[in-house]
Amino acid sequence: MQDVALLFISDPETNIRVSADVLKQLYELTPAETKLAIGLLNGLNLGEIAELNGNSVTTLRVQLRSIFDKTGVKRQQELVRLLVMLSVNRSD
Repeated sequence: MQDVALLFISDPETNIRVSADVLKQLYELTPAETKLAIGLLNGLNLGEIAELNGNSVTTLRVQLRSIFDKTGVKRQQELVRLLVMLSVNRSD
């Protein structure tokens, strides 16, 4: 098997967008889980997302575990990679 590398170049000042409807349809994420996933995609940490949405970090950790179960990933890094792939593959 050959090693392959994939490089994504993007403007760090530009938010990557993925449709909330796509996340709901593909992974059955709740609106709260969708907000969390999109926040992580845009480089926010759990504390920042909690503050923006009026949640506790503990609540977000529970939601994050649910997102992991629904998407089949085990870490935030894997989740963000999945979301980036969804945004790259979108056709506007």
